[in-house]
Amino acid sequence: MPDPVIANLIILLIVLIGPLLDRRIEDNLESFLFVMGVLSALASGVFTVRLVRESLSHPIPITIAVLVFGFIFSRTRQRLFVAMQLLVARTGPALPAVLATVLLGLASSIITAIIASLVFVEVIAAMRLSREDEIRVTVLACFAIGLGAALTPIGEPLSTIAITRLRQDFWFLFRLLGALIIPGVLVLGGAVWGLRRANAGWWHRRKPPKMYWGARPGCISLCSRCFFLPRGSGRLSSAT
Repeated sequence: MPDPVIANLIILLIVLIGPLLDRRIEDNLESFLFVMGVLSALASGVFTVRLVRESLSHPIPITIAVLVFGFIFSRTRQRLFVAMQLLVARTGPALPAVLATVLLGLASSIITAIIASLVFVEVIAAMRLSREDEIRVTVLACFAIGLGAALTPIGEPLSTIAITRLRQDFWFLFRLLGALIIPGVLVLGGAVWGLRRANAGWWHRRKPPKMYWGARPGCISLCSRCFFLPRGSGRLSSAT
């Protein structure tokens, strides 16, 4: 039998390198991590009934959150899109970009990072920024959403894993990291506002923006991904 440490190091290298080498792995990342987690648990000898029971129960809150907020978003996205267009027409794109970055960054811990990202797609489309500015704002907003999602176990799968491993209550990460994460989100919002000062043009695209919902997976698909991702990652973390 191979040494568990060596086996897990090999699995870790595969997890880190695999998505970079094969596009199919990148497109099916949740399933890939699930399989790697199972292999890690088997290599470490911790694949037990208790582990399976925990893997089935712990992802339920984040899955329910994605289902609920995904349904709400699907029903309100058109109104959100129109409202953002009106706001951009009245104030310009800078203020909506800052508000979207900060508010979605903070809200991602409750509505989940997945739904916050979907909302941001509609917001950034309504702004009609130049391609260069759109990329810059999107990168900063994604950092904000990723930071904010770490405040609760339903924000993202890694938070779920952390709370599970540490056996702490729902608001533990907020109490532990809130004083660092919240200012970080505000700083990222300030960085978005700084783009306005650095590039006063913020040129609008000539073509009208598109709604992107049709190209996205539905709520059921998103929920299934949320359910399997923490299962695979949780097994990997518990085994290592």
